[in-house]
Amino acid sequence: QRIGDIMSSTSREQLERWLSNIDVIGRILDIGGSANGLKNRVKSFNPKKYLIMDNNAEKGWHEKWQEPDIKESIESFGSPKIAKYKNYFNQIYMIEVSEYLINPLIAITNVYFMLKKGGKFYSSYHMCYPKHNPESKDFLRYTDWGIKKLHEIAGFKDIKITPRMAENDLAGFYSAERMRGIKGIDHNVIGYMCEAIK
Repeated sequence: QRIGDIMSSTSREQLERWLSNIDVIGRILDIGGSANGLKNRVKSFNPKKYLIMDNNAEKGWHEKWQEPDIKESIESFGSPKIAKYKNYFNQIYMIEVSEYLINPLIAITNVYFMLKKGGKFYSSYHMCYPKHNPESKDFLRYTDWGIKKLHEIAGFKDIKITPRMAENDLAGFYSAERMRGIKGIDHNVIGYMCEAIK
């Protein structure tokens, strides 16, 4: 699979397969979607309303950049732009954004605030990935435990986490480096996709 002119990573290929099973319907918020929106990546795309929220951090870096409808960071605390959309969206997507957050709990709490009751939140996370562009904006990595805890604190239920797996022997690398992981856990996990319900 190719994304733009760059061969996609194993992590990205797994993400795209996961997205290809989702029906986008209702009022939609695509957080960080200015660089790579949802259309043509999902099973069906029939939104009643489709808005992109972005903080413009990657503007000029992506050739297919699309101006956001809401110019705001999802981490903004007490933002009137976020308050305007209380209980408004049926689905919210935050795809390949989490590593750029410095306050993920605020971000996920804001998502919860903007979703309607019964609305769905789809998001993706890296656990093992090298630093990447834009330089100095790539901050965090996540375990499934951390993802679940952030969602629970924000108020989400029915949290379904799907692992992204390395094709190579990452567990062997950890062993060779004498890094001690918990026994009984697959250490070839490189990230996660998450679906949660308000």
